[in-house]
Amino acid sequence: MCLKIRLQIINYLYLYSPTFKTMKNTKTLSIQLIFILFFAFLLGSCEKEDVNDPIQETGVAKLESQQEIMAKGGDLRGLVSGPNFRRYNYDANGDRHTDLVAIKTRNTGTRSTEIHVIDGKSNFTKFLIQTGTALHETGSNWDFAPGHTRRGGKFGMQLYAIKKSRTSSNSTEIHVLSQNYHFFKRWIHQNGSVMPETNRSYSFRIPPGPEYKHHLLRIQVFKNGRFIRNLDPGKDY
Repeated sequence: MCLKIRLQIINYLYLYSPTFKTMKNTKTLSIQLIFILFFAFLLGSCEKEDVNDPIQETGVAKLESQQEIMAKGGDLRGLVSGPNFRRYNYDANGDRHTDLVAIKTRNTGTRSTEIHVIDGKSNFTKFLIQTGTALHETGSNWDFAPGHTRRGGKFGMQLYAIKKSRTSSNSTEIHVLSQNYHFFKRWIHQNGSVMPETNRSYSFRIPPGPEYKHHLLRIQVFKNGRFIRNLDPGKDY
């Protein structure tokens, strides 16, 4: 672009300057040439800008994709962090290594609450589970607790989705999904509980222990981090 402008200036001076055309006055011609070179110098910098423009547009560094990190054997835990994730340390596959269970509650690709489990045995370099669920995207009135089951004769993860407020039953509700039952796509249990609606000061955990009827587990209830009671399936929820 700048080269084109420079040539236009030289052409203009050649066409309209009598000195340039006749070359009768050497001193004046020298001044004229210096004038042309001065303008060429001023316009030269914009040529560099033209060359560098594409680099400025495409030079933004991109975050590594999940596939790139996995190919390098990198730690995947950074991919499941942020305000949309709830993270739990739990042995999700029964190999006696603590895995990372990350529940993505909103802004998901499946438009459902998603489960992402990263394998602790591999030093968190591979996923065990990545799936959408039967549960819609959720907000702050939901809590979660990972559990396990041997339904069908094999070890599988369960997810206890606990709706604490704005419930239709006016109680804290327990909704359970299972890896061994339609791979989290259908509910194995949905019911209210003996507890009234609860708030963010309450949390829930699945302790080690036997499975009860319908492959459900005992739930421990905490308030402000202090244990207050158990919820037993068939009796309390």
